[in-house]
Amino acid sequence: MTNNNSGVSSARYRGRWYGLMVCLGEKSGRDMKEKLKDKASEVLTMLEISNEYPEEFKFVNKLCEFEDEKKTKGENLTADQLQADYLLGAVEAKMVYLEGEHWERLLFDGDISNSQSSEQFSS
Repeated sequence: MTNNNSGVSSARYRGRWYGLMVCLGEKSGRDMKEKLKDKASEVLTMLEISNEYPEEFKFVNKLCEFEDEKKTKGENLTADQLQADYLLGAVEAKMVYLEGEHWERLLFDGDISNSQSSEQFSS
């Protein structure tokens, strides 16, 4: 459900970002539902996690960057499509987490499950 001419939507990158944060929180024993409930809590949690997981956090920053780039280019998606893309992005992050934490896969501007990078990192 991405914008056909521009790969992954901003909402999907946002979902990947959120999913990655949830996975890192899971690793550290944090209740991320509570930690990501509002912008202030989100920022504090991002600071904590960036100190605890500096290498992984580079991917969080890159995903935020990609989200912003897509937003500035503009997208023609309905609210339902944006919500579906957001949820798909979060699921992709969890999938990457469970398949070995190859976070670079989240930077792929396309469907992770169909990408060649999936095969490359699944071993």
